[in-house]
Amino acid sequence: MKYIVLVVIYNQRLAEGATLVSLERSLPEALREHSSLVVWNNGPSLLEASDIEAFRSASRWKSITIENRTDNLPLSMVYNRIVQMDAERFVFFDHDTEVTESYWQALESQPSLDVLAPRIWGQQVCHYPKQDKQAVFTEQPLDAQGLVTITSGMALSRRLLTALAEQEGKAFDERFALYGVDVSLFVRIQRLAQKHPVAAGCYGDLQHSLSELEQESEQISVFRDLEKFYVAILLRLHYKGVSRLKVLRYMGRQLLGKRRHLIRYTPSLLRCLVHGKHPRAL
Repeated sequence: MKYIVLVVIYNQRLAEGATLVSLERSLPEALREHSSLVVWNNGPSLLEASDIEAFRSASRWKSITIENRTDNLPLSMVYNRIVQMDAERFVFFDHDTEVTESYWQALESQPSLDVLAPRIWGQQVCHYPKQDKQAVFTEQPLDAQGLVTITSGMALSRRLLTALAEQEGKAFDERFALYGVDVSLFVRIQRLAQKHPVAAGCYGDLQHSLSELEQESEQISVFRDLEKFYVAILLRLHYKGVSRLKVLRYMGRQLLGKRRHLIRYTPSLLRCLVHGKHPRAL
């Protein structure tokens, strides 16, 4: 089985990220021949040519593609480009996941799954995947109609991605940019699973740095809340069947209530509402 392994980095050098370092250490020899690594640098600065050459020279991966960009492309668009590549299975990572050999063993032992969702651990607690909104603590088959997990660590089959594209136009919803890319994907998977069999399961373990568990500056906290607000607007518009007028009223209540600190972003939020897309996706 041929794998594409994607790692998206932002504001990071190739030698710094936990994901790339642990992938290099954990990749089994048996997978080297039929796995390709794609590193997508999404900015804000270009990677140095010397760093790229050093990374390639030291790496055990036989096939490495590095996309070196500064445009901070929405993740949904990055993913949709990657899944056009030639592979039977696609594995997605962000920059701060610890990958061990046990993850690869789980991946290889479940070749028939359309969705492999490993247990995601943070601060010694299992947070994902979630089945019917409850965290899954044991390795087991899952019902795709009630499944949600984060993008980092999930593996999707070519068969599933093709079916999603046929149903939705594209596998990932490009109206979302950062947060919400995973949630909207799994809403689409849930809809697909109502019509066609989707084989899903929880196997393997990953340590991941979850933003909701970290202490952060006020600036970062505001940024995350704004991104979550965009997601709330877009999910209501596109997946919950709420009218724009009702979403506008929801926005007003939020901005005059617990999200008063975001009121200066009203123009951007209104653009999101009017166009039905994250501002970065316009």
